[in-house]
Amino acid sequence: MQHRRIYLAAALALLALLAAGLLLSPRTITLTIDGQRQTLTTRAWTVAGALQSAGLAVSAADRFEPAAGALLLGQPEIHIERARPVHIFTDSGEPVEILTTERQPIEWLAQAGVELGESDALYLNGQEIDPEREQPLLPAYALQVDPAVPLQIVTAGEDLAVYSSAATLGEALWEAGIEVTSTDRLSLPPSTPLTGEVA
Repeated sequence: MQHRRIYLAAALALLALLAAGLLLSPRTITLTIDGQRQTLTTRAWTVAGALQSAGLAVSAADRFEPAAGALLLGQPEIHIERARPVHIFTDSGEPVEILTTERQPIEWLAQAGVELGESDALYLNGQEIDPEREQPLLPAYALQVDPAVPLQIVTAGEDLAVYSSAATLGEALWEAGIEVTSTDRLSLPPSTPLTGEVA
């Protein structure tokens, strides 16, 4: 009976040593950051620990797969998508800055609490864009929201109210499908900027 207990204790001790060796032995992991693959050798137990031991700075806004607190046992790969700064400029005052891994401008606006009107124009790094179109990876983004201006157009027998984000009155009339000729008389020049309500 005593021999059996000794054998059992020895077996348990051996299993404990094997488990400790497994946990403490270095593991090679494939690390993918923003699509760039590299290998990482670590003794850490968690994703966050492995990144910290490798000296890789991450943000709470970054996207991890598996999660930062997940155990590395049985996890041969770590995928990270870094959050990018988005600077959102509106006519309401100071620009808003967010950190996000989202790639659709409409999601950026939602995170920043900025509403986009149906006729508002949206510019990314100076180029007009579709708010629902996924954007390429860039180090940072500058998003400009140009709100539409109410425009009262009075023609012979017709009073038309439209909203436009065009830069000038002439462009707004063209967008509204109103063709202006040299013989037409306008209350304002076609080059008038649309900076407020225009009648």
